[in-house]
Amino acid sequence: MIKSELNSKVRTTLGRAWLTSAEQAANKVLKIKKKYIVSVVLVGPKGIQTLNKKFSGKNKPTDVLSFSSLGKDKFIAPKGGEVNIGEIVICPQIAKAGAKASGHSLKREIQILYAHGLLHILGYGHGRAADAKKMFKIQEDIIRKIK
Repeated sequence: MIKSELNSKVRTTLGRAWLTSAEQAANKVLKIKKKYIVSVVLVGPKGIQTLNKKFSGKNKPTDVLSFSSLGKDKFIAPKGGEVNIGEIVICPQIAKAGAKASGHSLKREIQILYAHGLLHILGYGHGRAADAKKMFKIQEDIIRKIK
C-alpha cells in the first residue's frame, strides 16, 4: 500500500483531497501489499528548474520529476514497517499550462502527474514503445479510478 506525504513549498489552493483520491486509485490498481511511503513536494518553476538541471542536465522548468530510492532492492521493507520509496516533485504553475492544453482542471493534471511520477518510482519507463504502452495503460487505469 502506498501512503503519500505532502509537502508544499508554494502557495496553492489545491489542499490535500486531490492527493488522497489519486493515492487511493493508485492503491486499487497497483495492489501493492507492503507499506510504502512516497513524498510529494509542490515547488515553483525556479525550484523544479534547479532540480531538472542538476539531475537531468536540462536547464528548464518541467511539470514533474520523480526520484526513486528503491535502487536494486525493490520492494524490500523491514518486516511490518514502512519504507520511503522516493519523491515526486510537481510544479503546479507549469502543470497549469498542461491542464489548459488538455482541457481539464489543474487538480486533474496534478493527479495525472502524481500517477506518472509514482510509476517511474516503481520502475516503469517510457523510453521504448513497449514500455510506454505498458506504463501509460497503468497510468490511465489509475486516472480512471480517481473519484
